[in-house]
Amino acid sequence: VAGLSGAGQNEGMKRTLLFALALIASGCADARQSAFCEGLSEESPSEDVLPCAEQGDVVAQFHLGARYDNGYGVPEDDVEAVRWYRLAADQGNAKAQVGLGGMYAEGMGVPEDLVLAYMWLNLAAAQGNDIVTEIGNELKELTESRMTREQIAEAQRMSREWIEAHR
Repeated sequence: VAGLSGAGQNEGMKRTLLFALALIASGCADARQSAFCEGLSEESPSEDVLPCAEQGDVVAQFHLGARYDNGYGVPEDDVEAVRWYRLAADQGNAKAQVGLGGMYAEGMGVPEDLVLAYMWLNLAAAQGNDIVTEIGNELKELTESRMTREQIAEAQRMSREWIEAHR
């Protein structure tokens, strides 16, 4: 700001101050939104879940995927279910990984792909969450019974690569 007249300096400082205040305000809004999103549950209205899911909240993304999968509070839409499950699954959410694996296993919202189904179910089962592991393992066994040894080996390789890429 050196070399500016007093009025020019004041304008520059005002703009800098306004910019700083805007940054602080957006940080406060993010903090309020984060606190709000942490309080979401399965019973929360979809209009509350959607903004959190859009901002990357993994639990909200899973809940939104499950809602579209089952038509709970939103129209049933397998493509949307896959979209939200995938976003949460990519962040390591085991429940979303089971949901996405099931969608691939049945060809719901995506073309049937047993290799991808097994990969997602394998990733979920590896997390050790009791109920999710139990459901994931059951679906994985059903999927595995429909696969060749080569497909299983490919799915296991893909699981290892996913884990390496998401450490």
